[in-house]
Amino acid sequence: MAVQTFQEFAADFVPDLEMSSPHRFDLIFDDKGLYVDVTLTNDDKTVLSDIYVLDVSAFMGGVRRSLVHAVMGINEVAAQNSNFMVTIDSRNYLVLSGYCQLDGLSSESFDRELTFWLDQADRMRSLAQTISFQSEDIGYELDTVAGGM
Repeated sequence: MAVQTFQEFAADFVPDLEMSSPHRFDLIFDDKGLYVDVTLTNDDKTVLSDIYVLDVSAFMGGVRRSLVHAVMGINEVAAQNSNFMVTIDSRNYLVLSGYCQLDGLSSESFDRELTFWLDQADRMRSLAQTISFQSEDIGYELDTVAGGM
C-alpha cells in the first residue's frame, strides 16, 4: 500500500517520471548543480530526500575539522527547528537529507519542502567553499610594509 502511494505521489510530482526502483526516484537540478535521491524508507512512512551538495574529499586537516564543526552546529539547530540534517557520507560528499511523512504528502507540500532544502543545500555549499577558501567572494590584499621586508 505505501509503495503504491509513493509511486502515485511521484507520478503526480513529476509526470512521465521513470523511477529508479519502486521505492526511489532521482531528480537533477542542472541550474543548481544538485542531484536529489528521493526514497521511501524501510518504515514505509518516511520520504527521505538526499541532496548531494559538494565533494569534500579534498578537505583535510583544519579545513575538514572546521567543516565538521559547522555541520554539527547546523544539525544541532536543525534538530530543534527543521526536518533536515547534514552529513558527510562514506564517499566524502556533503549531503543534506530532508525528510517528511508519506501520509498526506502532496506535490505542493513536497515542492515547498524541496525548495527549502535546495536553498539550504546552496547555503551549505557556499559555507563549505568559504571554509575551504574556494569561494569567489574571498579576496585579500597585501599591504606594502614601509622599509620593505
